[in-house]
This record gives sequence, C-alpha cells and structure tokens, in this order.
Amino acid sequence: MKRRLKACVLLMVCAALLCCVAAATAETALRAWVGYDTVILSGRWFPLFVEITADDVPVEGTVTVDVGAETGMVDRFMLPVSVPAGETRTYRLPICPLVNQRTFEVRLACGEDIVSETVRASRAVSEDALVIGVLGKKTEPLARALSAIEQRDVHGTREIIEAIPLDAQSFAQDAREMSAFDAMVVLDREDRTLDSESARVLEGWRQAGGILVRRSSADSVMLTPELAAQEIMREIKSAQTNGEGFRRENSNFRFSDSLNTAMTADQPSGLWLAAAVLAVYVLAAGVGAYGLMKRLDRSKMLWVVIPAMALAACGVMALLGAGLGLNQPMSSSVHLVHYTADGQTDVSELTTLTYAGQARRVVSTQGNAPLEKRVYSFYNEYAELTGEPALRDVITLGEQPSIELEGKADWLVRSLVVRNDAAPVGGVTAFAHMERDGLHVEVKNDTDTLIQNAVVLTKIGFARLGDLAPGAAAQTVLQRSDEWPWNEKGQLIIREQQMLPFGASMYRAAQAAVDPEAAQDQTWKRSSLPEKEQNSREIEECILMLGSGAAWQEGFACVVVGQTPQIACETLLLDGKPVTRRAEKSVLVCTAAFEPVSPSGYFYYPEGTFKRLEATLDENGAPLLGKERESGYVYEKDEVLLGFSLSGVDAAGIEEIRLYADGGVNGGNRKNAVIIEAYDHTSGKWVRLEENGDIRISGTLAKRIVSRSGALCLRFTGDSLADWGVRLPDIIVEGCLSTQQEGGEAA
Repeated sequence: MKRRLKACVLLMVCAALLCCVAAATAETALRAWVGYDTVILSGRWFPLFVEITADDVPVEGTVTVDVGAETGMVDRFMLPVSVPAGETRTYRLPICPLVNQRTFEVRLACGEDIVSETVRASRAVSEDALVIGVLGKKTEPLARALSAIEQRDVHGTREIIEAIPLDAQSFAQDAREMSAFDAMVVLDREDRTLDSESARVLEGWRQAGGILVRRSSADSVMLTPELAAQEIMREIKSAQTNGEGFRRENSNFRFSDSLNTAMTADQPSGLWLAAAVLAVYVLAAGVGAYGLMKRLDRSKMLWVVIPAMALAACGVMALLGAGLGLNQPMSSSVHLVHYTADGQTDVSELTTLTYAGQARRVVSTQGNAPLEKRVYSFYNEYAELTGEPALRDVITLGEQPSIELEGKADWLVRSLVVRNDAAPVGGVTAFAHMERDGLHVEVKNDTDTLIQNAVVLTKIGFARLGDLAPGAAAQTVLQRSDEWPWNEKGQLIIREQQMLPFGASMYRAAQAAVDPEAAQDQTWKRSSLPEKEQNSREIEECILMLGSGAAWQEGFACVVVGQTPQIACETLLLDGKPVTRRAEKSVLVCTAAFEPVSPSGYFYYPEGTFKRLEATLDENGAPLLGKERESGYVYEKDEVLLGFSLSGVDAAGIEEIRLYADGGVNGGNRKNAVIIEAYDHTSGKWVRLEENGDIRISGTLAKRIVSRSGALCLRFTGDSLADWGVRLPDIIVEGCLSTQQEGGEAA
C-alpha cells in the first residue's frame, strides 16, 4: 500500500513538473527574420535576427540554425541566449549559407524543450554581385539608382550591382558581416551614430582595404539619385582600378582639386618649369653655339659644345631647384568654420600633402592636433601571389598623434583631416526674409575676426557684401526682376543682386558670384585673364563651393561665405620637420535664419517647406492626401497622383504658386507628352496647367485648386511615364496675409 502511495505521489510530482515546463515553453514567444529587409547575400555573411519574449519564467537556452541540409552538408550556427522573466530581447546571429537557400528553421532549445519558427528571405543576391552598403537616412532612392546601373566588366559581361540600405540598427556588428560588402557609401557622416562596436568593425574593414565613399545629402538635392549613383560608381571603380587613390570626404566638392592647384600656384610649381627653362636654354644655346662655331670655323666641335652646355645647365638648374625647394614636400590647407542658423559651430581643416620618396614618412602637426586619413584603398586578396603587398599606414594617438604613411611610390598625394578646433571668438548672425521687392538679408559679424570678400549666396541669386570688420553689419536686397536672362545656349544667367524666379543650384550661383563679368559679357573668358588674377578667381570659386556645400540644407538655403586670413591653419610636420612649401586659406560660412513671414506680413514658403505626399482617390473621385512621398523621380504606368498640404498658409492671400520640376519630365514635359493637371475643389474637375517649362499658377486659380484645409493635388498622365519617368516638383508659395490685404498693400 505504501509503495503504491509513493508511486502516486511521484507521478503527481513528475506531472506537475512537466506541466510547468510546458507552461514555460508555451509562455516563450519566438519571432525571427533574416537578412537586410528580408534580402540575403548568397555565399556571404548576413544577419539573422531572433526576438525572444519570456513571460513569467526566464529563458536560458541556445538558438540554432542549420544551413545546407538539402545538400547533406550541414553548417550549424549556434548562439546562447538568456532572457529574464517579463522581458523581450533581440539577438543577432551572423550566418553564411554556401548554397542557394532562402528558407531557414530557427530553433530555440531550453533543455529538452524546443520552440521553432521558419523564416524565409524574399530575395537572394547573386554570389558574384558587387555588394554596396548605403548607410544613412532616406537611402532607398540612391540604393535603387546604384542597383540599376548598367556596368560591364572587361569581357563585356554585365556586372550585377546590389545596393543595401542600412541604418545604425541594421549595420554590421561583426567583422564577418562587414566582409560581405565590397564598398560602403556613408551619407552625412552617419557613421558617427553607430555604436562603438559597429564603428570599430567599420574602421577595421576600411583599414583592411574596404572602399569607403563619403557623401553629403546635398547630392540628393543638387543631383538626381541617378547622377549621384553614377559618380559613386566612378569612385568605386577608380579605387578598384588604381589599387589606392584619394577622394574628398564630400565628393560633391568637384572643385577641390582645382583648389589645391590654385592654392599652391603662388609657390614654385614643380619640375616642369625647370624642364621648360632648360629646353629654352638648350635651344638658344644651340643656335648661339652653332653661329659662333661656324664663324670660328669650328662647326665640327658642336657635338661636344652643346652637350657640355646642357650638362652645365642641368647643374645650374639642380642648384636653383634645390634653392627654390622644387623637390620639397608641399601642402595646402583649408580651415573651414561653419556657423549654423541656431548658433552652433562646426570646425574642420582639410589638408592635402604631396611629397616624393620611397621611405615611410611620419606626418604630424605643430600643435599635436589629431590627424585622420581620407583615402580610398582596395585590397586584392591575391596580392601576395603577384608581388610584395604594400605596407599599411600606422595611425598613432596619444600625446603626439601622427600618421606613419607608406612609401613605395614616386610621388604621393595624401588628403588629411586635422582636428583643429580653433574658431573665432563670438559668432556671425544672418537673417533673411522676403518682401514684395525681393529678398532682404542682414548680416552681422560679432566675432573678433575680419571677414574679407563676403558673399551672400542663395538658390535664387547672390550679392556681394565686401569686407566685414569685427562688430560690423551689412544689409542687401536681391531685387525681383521679370526678366529671365538666357544666353544663346539656353543657359540661365545669374546676375548680382537680381532675384531668380525659381531656385538654381548653389554651384551655379557660386559660379556666377565669382565671375560676374561672364554674366554681362558672353565673350568674356577666364583664360584671357592674367595668370595671377585667374588663380585668384579659382581660389575664390573653390571657397564658395566649399562654403555652399558645407552649409547646404533641405529647402531654402541662404549662406554668407567669406575669407578669414587671421585664422591660421595647423602647420604639418613631415618626419618632425615643418613643411615649408605650404598654402593656407581660412573660410567662414554662416547659414542665415530665414523667416517665411516678413514683418510686413508678406509670406514666402520656398521649395522644401511643403513635403510631397501620396494622393489617392475616394469613391467620388476626389483626391485624398496620405503619407510622404520621398523619391524625386517616379516611374509608373499612365498616372501619378501627388499632393501638398498647405495647411500653414493663408490660402486667401496666395498671389502665386510656382512649381519647379525641370519642366516636369526629363527636362521638358512637352517633349515626352506628359500632362500636368491640378484638382479644382470648387468644380470637382481636373484643370490642365500650362506646360511652358516651370509652372506659375496665379492667385485666382490658386483659390480654386487649394482646398479649405490647404490641400493641393496634382496629376501627371502620359504614355511615357514608365519609360522616361517624372520628376516630382518642388513648390514655392507667395502672398500676403489676407487681414492686411483688405486695405490694400501691406505696410
């Protein structure tokens, strides 16, 4: 009887334990997903994410994923997990299937109990594809443009390019995952948002030979995603072809190379000058010696005299070159100080160093400021088979930071960043607002530094302010003009202090600012200038480019750019000795705070203020605005619906609406027969808009196509939408507050 009682008690205890285990298993939720937005890389490492939720009982176990089971050769990836009761944790497991496998079974084993889930990838990238990561915000348009590029190898075979959008959360945290990428594009220094482990992985990948391309979000404004993608691919291919090269951090600075050339133009320009002088000397000496020897009847001695004179000339030029330092290292630096509209300061120094030699050299600064290398490199895993691999650069931190650069080259060019935080005391403030007569700008120099040749640079024109002494202020007006100056080539002429009817690129405005004569006289050419003045203009142009690029922002851009000669750049040391042949420039940039409503009540909402929105039709055919539409170009069949929410605008006071879309489609909607219409909320019908380039909508029509809630809906229709695409427009709205219109003009 006692034995039966013990057996019953034992069975009850076992049953209770099993019930507890079953309950614990049932209370453990498992969710998994694979790849980058369910896209995986065949034959390469990629992440598998596992989310585990423990209810009342903690979870201690192991996540297991088997790959290659169909081939009979199984690779098992395992990861220990520990989730406290009542918490949810997400784990990341790098895996690498060597076969084309899209379905994965994820198992969570807690003792003998197993919870499983099957995940499937939506797509697998070809194993021989060129995989490019794109790290940043709103990277989808650029990633699509990169993947669509037609690239062929030396055999004419189309190369598959796959661009993967990434953010700080999805970025690699393991060197194995990072090795899957052939190149990495980083937008707006987004790598600074990475956690310490991801940042370490990225830096290790770059030092091991990964191709890193840095770009600015200005690309998405100044260039279409397609053009930006083409430039990025050229940089990647150049890095692959050359083995090692260099590019600027923001490759949109197309004139940076010209800057380096122009800034060193006042220095001895190199050995080509000595060679030219020597050639002229030999020619003159030969003619003179021939005449002299013939007169002395010693013409047979010419074969001795001329070589002797050439050798003597070489000796003289060598001594002269050594005295002038033609073969010495040289550097050029741009110290860029940027004041944002909210008063924040960003300081950086961009330096280019050139030197010759076969030995390793150590670069540092006079003030022991930290240095960073800005080069691209491409690592060939078969380099050891073809020859001695190049030595790696060594970066030393601490009290005396430096970079030990590799040699093995006849002439080296290094692009560096000096962490120079020296900035003027105080700040620069600038305010802008629109009135009926044009754009009003006020600038005040509250620093202790002189600002020379200050220029107000905007997307709708430019104006010169001259020099601004410490404490000085200046005002200017970009006046309105109904005249649209075009030259015979169909190019817009940007004239000083004349406001454009629609926005141009900052590059074009900067070009006009440095070459005002070209806008007035079409026969004027920079090449006809004296060399010194030409070099000066090139320097000024590059400074404007640097300034406009550094201060670019979404929407209306208004910046003040000037030179600040009182700010010194860091002196570079090469092997502990100062680089004597150096040129330096300091540039100060201030972003103006723009007020959309002026003190008189005139409002101007520039492009970028109103976001493009998706539009759908309700059951009555009336358009409804929805989520934001981010892409700049769309390729859809037959019809595109688009909307803007003007809820912050006094609709009754709208005087004009301008749509800037490069003519709508590929530079001209008439060419591709795309019709642009606006929805008339009063009649419930679509109204066709004028298609003569950039569209201007009068206040009368604006009152009909802008609803009471501020909705403006557009429709693009045409047979060529899918083939040619349509650029979604930006919008500018101008007018005056209706309360101030009742009595006539605003005060």
